[in-house]
Amino acid sequence: MLFTIIRAFHILAAIWFTCGAAGYIVTRREMLKAEDIRGLDALVRLMARFRNLMIRPGGLLLVVFGLWTAYLESWPRFAMSAIALLVIFVPFMVLTAKGSHGLEAASAESAKTGSVTPELRAALRDRKLVIGEWGISVITLLFLLLMVLKPA
Repeated sequence: MLFTIIRAFHILAAIWFTCGAAGYIVTRREMLKAEDIRGLDALVRLMARFRNLMIRPGGLLLVVFGLWTAYLESWPRFAMSAIALLVIFVPFMVLTAKGSHGLEAASAESAKTGSVTPELRAALRDRKLVIGEWGISVITLLFLLLMVLKPA
């Protein structure tokens, strides 16, 4: 019974995280095309909401319930692989957080001026943010692959 509840929470956390990541990616792509400062600022704030309300808490719950599920099913090799991917994941999260804060600050400054500034355009294409997002995407795909290949 406990295992079924833990696995159900793991699946719900995966759905929550995946929906947040999909919303984040779609919002990010639209931000790169936006020309209007009001629309761009709204997209930056929406991206931050996806990150803060869905990706971060969903990812944390996904990790907790995923490792708990692996423990209950006696999958030590799977759990060790997941922990190794998490260790690799951390620097990319830091890069994304730094880039996101810079983007939010540049968006707020642009909103005050009423036009898209060169600083905002540069923040949209900031290397830290782009590298962090690509790293997170690749590691998330590796997690999905690991989940598909885990023992039955």
